[in-house]
Amino acid sequence: MAHVMHGRNDPNPWLLRDLDSRDPRPTDAQIAERIREAIERGDLRPGDLVPGSRLMARRYGVSGATVGRAIRKVAETGLIRSHHGVGSYVTRRHA
Repeated sequence: MAHVMHGRNDPNPWLLRDLDSRDPRPTDAQIAERIREAIERGDLRPGDLVPGSRLMARRYGVSGATVGRAIRKVAETGLIRSHHGVGSYVTRRHA
């Protein structure tokens, strides 16, 4: 069964950390790194559903397009697989 996020009781504390406004990297790169780190630490495990684009966009105060770019960057590494209209799932723990 997929490990899914549930608001304040979110089992994925990595999502709760704010982005670093002093970080010179683009926001999508920072979000992609958060997702990769969560997978590598085991906060998100193979088979888990990655929090949705809308939720992450609201949480970080960015557009859905920004989150979409972040998810695509992680998907390119093979750590997650995205299914349009369904979501993105963790496929493995290390790239």
